[in-house]
Amino acid sequence: MTKVEDVKRLDAIVDGASKLPVENQEYILTTIKGMLFTRNLLLKQAEQPRRPPEDHPA
Repeated sequence: MTKVEDVKRLDAIVDGASKLPVENQEYILTTIKGMLFTRNLLLKQAEQPRRPPEDHPA
């Protein structure tokens, strides 16, 4: 995706969310934060070399 497409997508999300009650906006924000946390965790794990579990030989 290009930066322009990213901005358009973000604008669409903000526009849609702004029409919802605050409680729903908070739920959406919490969900997005959880998704970002998960993505960052998976990216960090992908960078680390894989080792077999210590209780199982390779």
